[in-house]
Amino acid sequence: MVAELSALLDPGALVVNQAVTMGNYVFDLCDFREAGGHAMTASTYMGWATGATIGMKLGQPGRTVVGCMGDGGFVYGAQALWTAARYRVPAVFLVFDNQRYMAIKSFLYDRGGEARRAGVYPATELLDPPVDTVRIAEGFGVEARRVVRPDEIRPALERALGSSGPVVLDVVIDPEELGAHRAAGGDPPSVRPGGRR
Repeated sequence: MVAELSALLDPGALVVNQAVTMGNYVFDLCDFREAGGHAMTASTYMGWATGATIGMKLGQPGRTVVGCMGDGGFVYGAQALWTAARYRVPAVFLVFDNQRYMAIKSFLYDRGGEARRAGVYPATELLDPPVDTVRIAEGFGVEARRVVRPDEIRPALERALGSSGPVVLDVVIDPEELGAHRAAGGDPPSVRPGGRR
């Protein structure tokens, strides 16, 4: 998905990156050709990327602006979509949807403790009931599409990048993917509901 995004971005594009566990993929795979092409924080609150994406597009209307975020972070900042809809801000919000707060789940695993011993990571899964990112976005008046299959990614990105208004792409990712920073080492937990290693 990130490789497809990078291939479609124009040289002056700006990527707002709050993808947390998937954030290193964004940083590593996108070709940031111009200064200021990547906005990320080392530590901040969840949900900042939605508002930041809108603000950066309003402040730099000539640039393509894409906000990358996990579904957990998306729900923290979704209310900013109303502003995007109200002012027809042509930005793309790319949601990495694993139906989890994976950063929290990974933290609990890394700490050792009872969660790791029991293989139970309370309040880290967005499954029962599942969060419907598309309906949330549409509820604020923003066009949204769920992308499930790899062959849907490029056409969805092309359409979103060509839109004259805001678009949310809810891209379903592997719920067991822990991100580039964990792929090379560590001992990741299973992320299946109630799953154990």
